[in-house]
Order: sequence, then C-alpha cells, then structure tokens
Amino acid sequence: MPLVISLVLGLMFEKQLRLALSLTDGSLLPFLHSPYALLFLALALFSVGWSWWKAGRGAGGGKKAA
Repeated sequence: MPLVISLVLGLMFEKQLRLALSLTDGSLLPFLHSPYALLFLALALFSVGWSWWKAGRGAGGGKKAA
C-alpha cells in the first residue's frame, strides 16, 4: 500500500514542484519565506539529526551496564 501511495503522490509532487520551480526561475528560496515551511524544515532536520544521534549512541556511545 505505501508503494502505491508513493507512486501516486510522487507523480503529483513532481508535477507541482516543476511548476513552482518554473514560476520562480528555478530558485528554491521562495519556499522558505513562509513560517510554516521553515517550521517543517526545522522539524525534518531535527528528526534526521535525532535519528543519527540515537544511532550513534546505540552503537557503543552510551553507558554500559555493570
């Protein structure tokens, strides 16, 4: 089911992104002028950073049980 959803939404996303980039002459900066866009970007970066941090700690960086 996720594969079907990603195929359908992926095509729609690509079409809309292409339209938006053609309207802004290929610049991604207009996407960052909205506070909501900045919020979601910050949440995504935090999520990725948190995952990397947790993976690093789980690989031997944490405390060992006695």
